[in-house]
Amino acid sequence: MESKEKDFLSFSWRVTSLHMMAYLVAGLLALIFIDYETLFATDSLALLMKPINSPIVAFGPFLQIILGFAMSIFLYPFRSVFIGQRKGWFYSSHLTL
Repeated sequence: MESKEKDFLSFSWRVTSLHMMAYLVAGLLALIFIDYETLFATDSLALLMKPINSPIVAFGPFLQIILGFAMSIFLYPFRSVFIGQRKGWFYSSHLTL
């Protein structure tokens, strides 16, 4: 039983850390190239989005730990597709390449 728990914790750590890094990089790229600060200050988006200098926006990447862990729970049954011997979710033995 300990091996399965260790396997889940390892998988969970990988999914959570990759999700956090992807979220952070995508956010920084959007901040730089889309110019979030001026875009979110417009009247229509100001009603929906927090300003860039809001503390909750800075805390956003850390909140992704919860989402990343939830994603790892849902993806864990499919881990052999991502890191196992199988060749992916679309692979079929009937296909000849």
